[in-house]
Amino acid sequence: MKKLFATLLVLMLAVSGLAMAEEDASVENILEKGTFILGLDDSFPPMGFRDENNDIVGFDIEMGKLIAEELGVELEITDMAFDALLISLQQDKFDIVAAGMSPDEERLKAADFTDKIFESEQSIILRKADVALYPTTAELAGASIGVQKGTIQEGIAEGITSNVIKLTKLSELITELKTGKIDAVCIDYPCATAYVSGNDDLIVSDIEIEYEGPGTCLAVQKGETEWVEYLNGIIQTVNEDGTMDQFIAEASMLA
Repeated sequence: MKKLFATLLVLMLAVSGLAMAEEDASVENILEKGTFILGLDDSFPPMGFRDENNDIVGFDIEMGKLIAEELGVELEITDMAFDALLISLQQDKFDIVAAGMSPDEERLKAADFTDKIFESEQSIILRKADVALYPTTAELAGASIGVQKGTIQEGIAEGITSNVIKLTKLSELITELKTGKIDAVCIDYPCATAYVSGNDDLIVSDIEIEYEGPGTCLAVQKGETEWVEYLNGIIQTVNEDGTMDQFIAEASMLA
């Protein structure tokens, strides 16, 4: 299977007369340089996070390894603050961004996105001691809710309270919550369960957050349509053969 997708894509482009098209030479460029660069934020367990050896591991990394293997190149990982990822993608610092990112109106102006990788619910993390204070979103209306800068949780939290605290890293938000500087953290469910598992004083609230979105996708530079098609082929394959579920399960156990 190694290089299969890349070979098929190059053949497809050659047949269509687009193999050397300047507007989308992503796969060709990756093959030429011999590296595949993945940009992410390392505070997103189980998608991407640091293990006990300070190595970046998780679901996004396993996806990156698979893509690199299919291309027959080396994987290179660049960690960056979430709200700077798309800017750096536009500056050609990455080949893709994988950071639990969902396309919205603003992001679609900056990048193109693949098909959905997976979809998760949104959740609220509270201190266990405060669970009775915030049984529903109504009680959170006067609370301070922490979110990561540049995420969809900004809009979700702003729909609940006027006191939204925006920080760069999810780990910073957890620290602020534990020390009582904020009342809650709005975060997607897989990340919430990962952080709570390592903090006995925190809990994922039963509060239901209403949100309908496009799910988590990979982001690439605008106009790279053939690159998107290539990545969608891999996404379809790993969804159909169970590899995607395996990646998610293994990453969740590590987080």
